Amino acid sequence: MQRIRKAPSLAGSLFFLLALFLLTSAGATTISGTVRNAADSTPVVGAKVVLIQGPTRVDSATTDASGNYSLLNVTGGNKQLQTSATGYQTATTNTTVDTTVATLTVNINLTVTVPGSISGLVRSAADSTTPIAGAKLYLRRTSATSAIIDSALTDSTGFYAFSDLVPGTPNYYLAVTATGYVNGTSNNIAVGNGASVTRNFYLNSPGSISGLVRNAADSTTPIAGAKVYLRRTSATSTIIDSITTDSTGAYAFSNLAPGTPNYYITASASGFLSITNGNVALPNGGAIISNFYLQTLVPGSISGTVRSAADSTTPIAGAKVYLRRTSATSAIIDSTTTDALGDYLFDSLTPGTPNYWITASAAGFQSATNANVAIANGEGVTSNLYLVVTVPGTISGTVRSAVDSITPIVGAKVYLRRTSATSAIIDSATTDSTGAYALSNLAPGTPNYYLAVTAAGYVNGASNNIAIGNGATVTRNFYLAVAVPGSITGIVRRATDSTVIAGAKIYLRRSSATSAIIDSATTDSAGVYTFSNVASGTPNYWITISVTGYLDSTITNVAVGNGATVTRNVVMTLVSSALKQAATHSANNFRIVRAGNLLWVNIEASGTPRRLKIYDMTGSVRHSVSISAGENRVSVPAAFSPSNGFILQVK
Repeated sequence: MQRIRKAPSLAGSLFFLLALFLLTSAGATTISGTVRNAADSTPVVGAKVVLIQGPTRVDSATTDASGNYSLLNVTGGNKQLQTSATGYQTATTNTTVDTTVATLTVNINLTVTVPGSISGLVRSAADSTTPIAGAKLYLRRTSATSAIIDSALTDSTGFYAFSDLVPGTPNYYLAVTATGYVNGTSNNIAVGNGASVTRNFYLNSPGSISGLVRNAADSTTPIAGAKVYLRRTSATSTIIDSITTDSTGAYAFSNLAPGTPNYYITASASGFLSITNGNVALPNGGAIISNFYLQTLVPGSISGTVRSAADSTTPIAGAKVYLRRTSATSAIIDSTTTDALGDYLFDSLTPGTPNYWITASAAGFQSATNANVAIANGEGVTSNLYLVVTVPGTISGTVRSAVDSITPIVGAKVYLRRTSATSAIIDSATTDSTGAYALSNLAPGTPNYYLAVTAAGYVNGASNNIAIGNGATVTRNFYLAVAVPGSITGIVRRATDSTVIAGAKIYLRRSSATSAIIDSATTDSAGVYTFSNVASGTPNYWITISVTGYLDSTITNVAVGNGATVTRNVVMTLVSSALKQAATHSANNFRIVRAGNLLWVNIEASGTPRRLKIYDMTGSVRHSVSISAGENRVSVPAAFSPSNGFILQVK
């Protein structure tokens, strides 16, 4: 089996070429200068000068033995020079390049880097005086979670120091730990060139919260195995610690940081109501006692009657009643059906928070919800619901010409959707001789409705998010603009010198680049193409340009407004230029193998159909084959391949 050489990828499509690139710009300037020591003006040898335009590094140079550098072929506009050298602070210089000037001199002075330091004292917060000896300090850079780059121990006076620190960004981060104290931090410490920065720490002594969990029936019996949860800030904050009570009902949280925010402790146990002791303040080194007395849980119930709201008396039998907790959109936790008297019952309900939501629905009625129903321990709550009879709604109106807002448009189609403008059509109507339409028997309430109108010779119309109340008649009138065809035109040129290209084939599609071709054109001697009488509005257009010897080009998503002329010029790349400008591509999942008189091309599968084209080195198409969606292996006759190689395109 003979392997055929493959070529790397071109930007914009999967091209595989073997290439080198060298490009010299016309009308460019040379930036040159000398990099010196700012202290004594001696030249800085081996300094790196990087040319930056916007966010992009476009070129670089290294200073010679005299500190000189040169950057060639610099285009015009605002530029930035970033200069760095070992033992110096990086310097940034802004300059503007005028390409009418052949040479721009930019001299740069670098400041010698002088290491900085961070030092300070670690003391007890109790009196802000007592030194903490043996405290461990950790130094990081960039963030408080970055790798530790150095560490130090405080001496007998609580003093620590980090020296020989590289100044500038990124900033430094300190963390301190000491036995018997709460950890401390100091973040985002900026160290200037040669600067000595002081950061003192005053560490708090940890505190504790402990107590007993007992039965509220006698305030004495311990509840063993109760779960106790610790939070900070609020009763719904993230749990930061938890513990289980021992046989005496005791629990304890130790090594807690004192101060604000305060603590919230929740105790729960099987068969008991949970309780939260909130807003517990913990002073420095404090020991707080927080006991709990849990009530035995007695299930509650919610019951009631579902009646017609018309008279608030007539029961509704067979209504569905749904039970939720927390909100009206939470998951349904139980459901039931009303009896002949309209009564319903939910029993064995857990009392306390969160509260309950009850929703009742019945055929021919609007649903109703009783919200935020609270159940105390062992309580039976009555919650009646009154349903309003459903009265269908209507959307009606007229469709008229926008020219005079009077002339009716007869035979316009009006399409009805629900939920969104792209949902399935659920009904339609045609306007009568007066331009009137009506869509009746519409279910009121959410989701809302969406209307779309079409008429021959007019621009489509739409009305979105139409709310229909119970029994409501909603009016939506439309004034359609007369459809005026648009056009798409442009000039096709060569990328290297802007020469117009005559005889280029232009293909017009709608919706996507793989849709059916709906029109085609050929550029004239001036490289101009035109598509006239183009229907305006959506879907948008896709234009494909094909010329022998050039890479195919596609213009996507071209919007044409009513009566608008849209210009889309095209610059085509010669295959020979593409060979010069191609970037190296690693084709890990691409392989070409010759087997007898066939060339097998293995490529990565795609979810959409594609086409494989093979060009000779002059840019002429030698073979073309379709690749189905999901296909990852195709074959073409191998006899076409010239001895000096070929170009493969998949798109």
